Amino acid sequence: MKTSKIKTFFSTHKRGVRITAVVVVLALVAGAAGYYYSGAKKSKQSDDSLAYARTVKLERGVLSNVVSAKGTVQSGSVSSVAPTLESKIVKVNVKVGDKVKKGTVIAVQDTGDIDKEIAARRAAMAEEQHELNASHQKPVAQIGNARADRDRSAKEQDAYVNAAAAAKSRAKGESDAAQATFASAQSAYKSAVASVSSAQSKYDAAQTDLQRAYEAWIAAGSPAADANPQKIAYKSAESAASEKKNGLEQAKAIYSLDHVAAAYEAAKTDKEGKAAALETAESAYTSAVHTRQNVLSEQDRAIGDLTDQLNAAGRTKGKGVASTELNDLLKRKENAVLRAETDGEVTELKAVVGSLPKDTIATIQSTGQLTLAIHIAEHDINTVKIGLPAIITSESTSAQIKGVLSRISPTAEKPEGGGTGFSADITIKDGGGLRIGSKGRAEIIISSKENVLLAPIDAVGTNAQGEAWLMKMEKGVPKKIKVTTGDKNDYLIEVSGDGISEGMEVLANANWGGLVKTAKDKVKADEDMMVH
Repeated sequence: MKTSKIKTFFSTHKRGVRITAVVVVLALVAGAAGYYYSGAKKSKQSDDSLAYARTVKLERGVLSNVVSAKGTVQSGSVSSVAPTLESKIVKVNVKVGDKVKKGTVIAVQDTGDIDKEIAARRAAMAEEQHELNASHQKPVAQIGNARADRDRSAKEQDAYVNAAAAAKSRAKGESDAAQATFASAQSAYKSAVASVSSAQSKYDAAQTDLQRAYEAWIAAGSPAADANPQKIAYKSAESAASEKKNGLEQAKAIYSLDHVAAAYEAAKTDKEGKAAALETAESAYTSAVHTRQNVLSEQDRAIGDLTDQLNAAGRTKGKGVASTELNDLLKRKENAVLRAETDGEVTELKAVVGSLPKDTIATIQSTGQLTLAIHIAEHDINTVKIGLPAIITSESTSAQIKGVLSRISPTAEKPEGGGTGFSADITIKDGGGLRIGSKGRAEIIISSKENVLLAPIDAVGTNAQGEAWLMKMEKGVPKKIKVTTGDKNDYLIEVSGDGISEGMEVLANANWGGLVKTAKDKVKADEDMMVH
């Protein structure tokens, strides 16, 4: 007999689920032609008893259920470089395929116009600085004038003491007369205001009603028909507002509101002025001795304020001129140097010296952070979930790449080629030679059971009572033995029980145990071999 071993066993589920038995699962044994037993009778065996029956050896392995999906390798981190100015490219530092770091200069745009604006802004700032210098000199002259004024004031205050008594008496009479005039004007003003206020309130209310009616008319599309309710309401409100306005004007005329108000304000101003003059005169009269000192103290304070202004101007001059506009221009000039925002490989480059870019000039994709963008069939979507491990294979590398299902689209789509399903991403832990854009196949592992004894699913038969059995080969003769079954997929099943062990040889198809040796059955056995 010849024996061959299958290292891995892959088959495709009718709904897209991939069934995998990892490690050595089956050993095929080819025998010679001979008799099989049928029912309770046994036929005599010859040397070529198993020529047309395939047998397998039970071995331990991993029983896995997977969902298969195809996709394209993409970068998990993609950044773009876009122009910041409406100006031509003057320099390009990279080409497609170059590896770059964050901050690497990709290209440079022309900054001629910005340079002119910067020069103009700096010239303006120089002029502003000149004005600061002039502002610093101005308080110097003012301080000199203030000190001369102080000397003159000292002499004048001596004369004011003598005139203070006469000024007080005169101011008292004028203040009393102004107070009486003010009281009369105030009474007349309050009476007129009270009378006009009612007419003003009615006019204001009519204006509010007019505005609302106008807005309703406009909202209705400004219909021109005279019978339109909104237009009628608007015209009515307009008439009422005009009437209230006339009433207001009549009230103002009757009570001479403008005249009365002007007289009131004049009397008030005159009263306040006369009262202030009296207060000044009384202060001068009662405090003649102290007046001179007070005036001189005020002027001393003025000189002190001017000195503070001089010092402040000096500090401002020292700081120089700040310009947000200049800073913005310098920032724009700096941004004209277009840099990579992430580490990665330049996968697309549109920048050409002399061209005027409009959109993205470069695309940078990380080769260290890869994903496999896949399409999961609709009938498999409830089988998978985020976090499941996956094994990825690709023609671009001989390695089996590990990954994790990291994204599943919540909505279905129908890509080119047909087949409604859901887009998804598998995050790749270690690219292992995968290239962006290359095709890949993913096996998403739904479940996996290790170190179990496996048999082909056809090798296990069942009786009417649901008991499972295998056809164990003993010295070339198949013998039925009971087994206990466990997890299974479409091709393999877990078996256990007394009398079975790893390496045990069994018929690959339990139904072959009933064959008999006849010419007709030999042909049937040949046909079975072709089918199985």
